[in-house]
Amino acid sequence: MTISKAAVIISITLFSAPVFSECIVSSPDEILASDQGGVGSWDFIDEVDEICIWNRAASDSGVKQVVAATHMLASVDELLEIVKDYDNYADFFKYVGKSKVIKEIPGGLRVFQQLDLPIPMSDRYYTIDVKVSKLPDQAYRVSWSQVLPSEISGHGVETKANEGFWHLQPIADKPETLVLYYLYTRPGGMVFDWMANIGNEEAIPDTLNDVRQELENR
Repeated sequence: MTISKAAVIISITLFSAPVFSECIVSSPDEILASDQGGVGSWDFIDEVDEICIWNRAASDSGVKQVVAATHMLASVDELLEIVKDYDNYADFFKYVGKSKVIKEIPGGLRVFQQLDLPIPMSDRYYTIDVKVSKLPDQAYRVSWSQVLPSEISGHGVETKANEGFWHLQPIADKPETLVLYYLYTRPGGMVFDWMANIGNEEAIPDTLNDVRQELENR
């Protein structure tokens, strides 16, 4: 992100409030448990490509938790096939330069990922433990948490924290799925918290649109 682009975003944030429109959920609290380590309520911040985005303060840093919700014309199984395809993430996620399953762990997989980020950001890498849980009402959650230090060294900076999940819930009587994407990441390196917040809020819709594009390609 250029400095001028960041300045424009900051100006819009300071002097205008986002216009709330109908979202597939009125608040992430409808789905999220209260144990995510956040502080206060979720604030609606934007809608991009029918993707509603909220954030809230985290309990351990100035980097905020971010959640996005949308619906996709696909079944839960079709979406699971994509979000669990870790070895091929670099083929369809914009910022992923490499993704590799390291080994199986109890209840899931250990995965290394390398992010190739646009200038002036330094690249990032991390190792995460990923687990899949079946929930009531035929919903699934694919969640991850960072393993420190990374079992594989990448290039750039190792992130300080990276946790999140995909929540996939079928919509009754429709060939659609409610998709909720939660992310809390502290990038490390010489990145101010406000810069990390802007970067996360921009990356969230990109990630969901990458999934939509991959659905069309399969």
